[in-house]
Amino acid sequence: MTIAPFSLKEKQRLEREALILQAAEEVLEEKGYYATSMDEIAARVGIAKGTIYAHFPGKEELVVALLERNMRTFLQGIDAIVARQTTARVRLEALLRYIMADLLQKQVQVFASVTRSLDFERQDPEREARLRGLWQGLKEQIVGLIEEGKASGEFKQALSTQAMLCAFFSLLDTRRFQKHLFADAQGSQQLVDELIAIYFAGIASDRQS
Repeated sequence: MTIAPFSLKEKQRLEREALILQAAEEVLEEKGYYATSMDEIAARVGIAKGTIYAHFPGKEELVVALLERNMRTFLQGIDAIVARQTTARVRLEALLRYIMADLLQKQVQVFASVTRSLDFERQDPEREARLRGLWQGLKEQIVGLIEEGKASGEFKQALSTQAMLCAFFSLLDTRRFQKHLFADAQGSQQLVDELIAIYFAGIASDRQS
């Protein structure tokens, strides 16, 4: 079946929407969720504030759309990394480095800050389900690699998958060590290397150690 190309009007709408999301991301990185205003986003794009409302009903809807877009891009990057690696250990480490490199760029910090600011219990159920589904996709990727590593003897079978998963995500809580992560690039990379070494020292089977 041939898919009809976008009309010029639809193409312009999508391009304008992408510009709005990009400007929103910049303001969020600089000022945080509460200080972000639709007026400033509109000014950066060079459009009237009413034009933004033609695309997004309000600030929450705009920010949630931005989270969805970034999370999909993030998961696509994960898929590409996992596909080109070999053993479960190598793939899980590559995945962890990819995510922590994103932490160094503060993108995940912005994501975490916004999700803490939004009340997802008040969100539209369909929209909330989409966001939770994206996070579930990441969780399933990691669980699959852990289970594969346990089955191959790379990881300790005596440790529960849940414990390994919790330890994995604990490394991504930047509030615990952000003042060290962002001190300088060289020190940050060394810290990432050491944290990853500690993680795998804990879950690797005796023969892998």
